[in-house]
Amino acid sequence: MKIYPDYKSTNQLWLTEIPREWKTIKIKYAFGERNEKGYPDEPLLVASQNMGVVPKNLYNARTVEAQKDLHSLKLVRIGDFVISLRSFQGGIEYAYYQGIISPAYTIMVSKNILTSEYFRYLAKSHSFIELLKTCVTGIREGQNIDYAKLKNHRIPVPSRPEQEQIVRFLDWKVASINRLITVRKRQIEELTKLKKSIINNAVTKGLNTDICFKDSDVTWFDKMPEHWKIVKLKRVTTVRNEKNEYTPNSEDRYIGLENINSYSNDIRPTRSEYDASVQCVCRRGDLMFSKLRPYLAKVIIAPYDSYCTGELLIFSSFNGDIRFLRYVMLHEWFIDSVNSSTYGAKMPRANSDYILNMYVPLPSLDEQQEIVNYLDKKLLEIDNIIKKQLQIISNLYDLKLRLISDAVTGKIDVRDVEIPEYEFIDKHIGSDAVDADGKNAEMEE
Repeated sequence: MKIYPDYKSTNQLWLTEIPREWKTIKIKYAFGERNEKGYPDEPLLVASQNMGVVPKNLYNARTVEAQKDLHSLKLVRIGDFVISLRSFQGGIEYAYYQGIISPAYTIMVSKNILTSEYFRYLAKSHSFIELLKTCVTGIREGQNIDYAKLKNHRIPVPSRPEQEQIVRFLDWKVASINRLITVRKRQIEELTKLKKSIINNAVTKGLNTDICFKDSDVTWFDKMPEHWKIVKLKRVTTVRNEKNEYTPNSEDRYIGLENINSYSNDIRPTRSEYDASVQCVCRRGDLMFSKLRPYLAKVIIAPYDSYCTGELLIFSSFNGDIRFLRYVMLHEWFIDSVNSSTYGAKMPRANSDYILNMYVPLPSLDEQQEIVNYLDKKLLEIDNIIKKQLQIISNLYDLKLRLISDAVTGKIDVRDVEIPEYEFIDKHIGSDAVDADGKNAEMEE
């Protein structure tokens, strides 16, 4: 793409130059601050990096329960911008709905110097997020944006017609990129369904279809090979209930639920911090099943000795190949059955006794190992394809962010670009990052 014919320097570290025709203005002159309270009947809102500011009942991820005194929550109107606790990570959020939100958040109200659509892109650009990172404050680094500091920084101001053209250009380009991302995500969804189907068939029917089957008399699967056994889980496993003192910043390792991907046997590192306390102990080779939100299917074999959250049910032994038991516990119907037993609406968790009293299929050890070897090979092939799709999504997301940042800061000149007719896809600009299971990776505070 072409660039502007002439640029001028600014005194901003985050934005060293802009097109000569553009101006800059301090944020406090482009936006006011809304501190209206006392609207308890308005809907509760969530500031989401993925969806913008939307009603809590439209947002499926975990959120902190709003305080009881709804009169103290801040009013947000459509078109406002919200600085949340994670804005330093993903930018300032645009309000698509009216409602009330945490008083810890800053509500910015446009003074119409910038169009809301233009600032919506600017507030999500890589360059602007770099500015936000310089304005963090709070006990835990990076948790809050100091608006008193931020509002004195300057932002670019193209002419009104140019702002509108930049928005039209980005709407068109972002829609095109989102369309490609959507295709890749659907492919990942189909591959994930294929993985589940392969697991379902292998652990309840085996690999040899040329045999006789019998009724299982088990609620979560109907048929099984005639020569297999059915046993209660507690009859063939040993649960580890060991605890010890965990010391952070030492050689001690810790596995939390956030370190485990759905339907994956890999541990992913996180920036989570854990306090010194008595924690559950797991040993290398133990099988861990998440009792909290079991529908997420977080079931792994510990790759090393570690401490772990008490939300994990830990199996230290199994009368067979423990890898086979892991696949059984990943069976879609097994997960559904455990999930149907959960209690607690906000933090649904399963009871350990319920899980231990479930019946599971038990072929011979040789057949278990044959099934495990088959599943390991087949699922690795699918996982490799998924990883390639995830990398493509990541590249497309980076392209989208770079394009947004270049357009709103004047690094590219889009004034003469003709915008064709197109189908607009995904109005929101938020994160498209996904986990290995194809789900969005965002988790709200």
